[in-house]
Amino acid sequence: MTVLNFPANPSVGEQYNANGIIYTWNGSAWTASDSDDLDDRFVQLNGDTMTGNLTVPSLNSGPLSGYRNAIINGDFRVWQRGTSFPKDSSTHKYSADRWEANGTVADFSKAAAFGGFDWAIVVSNVTSGAAYIVQHIELDAVADSCQFAPGSTWTLSYWMRDNTSGAPSIDFRGDANGANQLLWTAVGAVQQIETTGVWKRYSRTFTAATYAQGQHDRATVYIPASSGANTLFTGVQLEPGPVATPFEHRPIGTELALCQRYFQTCPSQYFPGVSAKQTRWEQKITPAMRADPSVDNIGGAVGTLVSVVTRTGSVQWSYTPDSSNLFSRSFDLDAEL
Repeated sequence: MTVLNFPANPSVGEQYNANGIIYTWNGSAWTASDSDDLDDRFVQLNGDTMTGNLTVPSLNSGPLSGYRNAIINGDFRVWQRGTSFPKDSSTHKYSADRWEANGTVADFSKAAAFGGFDWAIVVSNVTSGAAYIVQHIELDAVADSCQFAPGSTWTLSYWMRDNTSGAPSIDFRGDANGANQLLWTAVGAVQQIETTGVWKRYSRTFTAATYAQGQHDRATVYIPASSGANTLFTGVQLEPGPVATPFEHRPIGTELALCQRYFQTCPSQYFPGVSAKQTRWEQKITPAMRADPSVDNIGGAVGTLVSVVTRTGSVQWSYTPDSSNLFSRSFDLDAEL
């Protein structure tokens, strides 16, 4: 904020220079030498328009407007599948909600973070190959347009803690595994923009490349971990514009609902039945999922399952109840990209 310290008891014609603007005392008030110049340097309370990019850390001491972040669960608060995922034969598997990983070369788990971030994802015990975390971002529309319009500028940022001193590689991916992934062009190198203790925040700006409309159903964020080191990530954000702004902390209920559009874990569900007769039961799914989900990890042994059919908003069970007229199953619903 600019403070003007006008001279006390000025004489008529006395001048005062502040930030290149000359003010003159006319006997009753200070007048600017050039009102046009004054308008260019200061924002008027009413009727003024600002142009160009503006970096604002907060508005009225509060957060910036919501839903800037295209990443879901960027602060790793939601872990519906569990909290520890040792390496196995799964090249592509999920750990924290919405985060896919290369499960053959590293362990993935939940850990405490720092400051305003309660949780982080840990990539550890890297043996060989590429250890990474990936998020596939659903496009608003596939046929003609999406939120990532060709030529639009976006900035990807995140907090990272590891045992190396080099800058990380952060990118969008468009390889053989992602034939339907929106392509991007990097603008400049990775930048280190903040430091808090052993944690560092990095960012990189991209533009959405021209693409064949109707050929893409996702944009994919790809973040490699350091080879041979335990790497922690949190505060991942993808937002419009060329500047990384403070991380957007959404309410946990909102974040969980966003995750459940793609995956839901359902504990044991009991359904009514009639002894020795096949019964159908439709169970509502809330929130509705992005597509008809697959039913995975069906558990429980109360009654006999005949068949199951899923819709975006319901699961239809056909079953024969047990001798107590009960049927029960636990299950997962998966509609990931």
